[in-house]
Amino acid sequence: MRLIGVGLGAAVFLIGAAEAAAPDLSGLAPVARNSIERACSAAAKRSADAYADCLNKQLDGMKAGPAMPSLDSLSADARAKAEKACTNAFNRGPAAYATCLNEQVAGAQPATGAKTTAPATAARSAAFAWPAWQGQRPPMPAGLGKKELKPAEVFNAAAPSVYVVIAGKT
Repeated sequence: MRLIGVGLGAAVFLIGAAEAAAPDLSGLAPVARNSIERACSAAAKRSADAYADCLNKQLDGMKAGPAMPSLDSLSADARAKAEKACTNAFNRGPAAYATCLNEQVAGAQPATGAKTTAPATAARSAAFAWPAWQGQRPPMPAGLGKKELKPAEVFNAAAPSVYVVIAGKT
């Protein structure tokens, strides 16, 4: 019986290896990840290979497409209107969504007192993007405002709070 168990394990391993590996989306901004997952939901139902192919095409399109614009210059109403107008584009993937939002930002009036940024000068979107800061920034502690930290000091301060999780199919 042991020999049969080993044979079955090897067969399962070979079958699993034939499937295309889906790219890791964990480093993407939540809006980009959600848009890609929405755009590839039908492919996921077809097969793992179709899903992986769709994810890779979406990532390639995101790299080649326009950068996601900042909506900070828009009033709350204009932001909601832009996001609603781009719902269908969101479902097609982050490149389509960024294109739509850039068009909406270009045609919208900025909020009173807001800084405006030209989407045409924005850098291409990276595979990873930090979300925009929400709310008011806390004040810098008085003792640290002018302190210059060496790289080793930054690492020592941040290292205890950094975790890496590696997972895969079993």
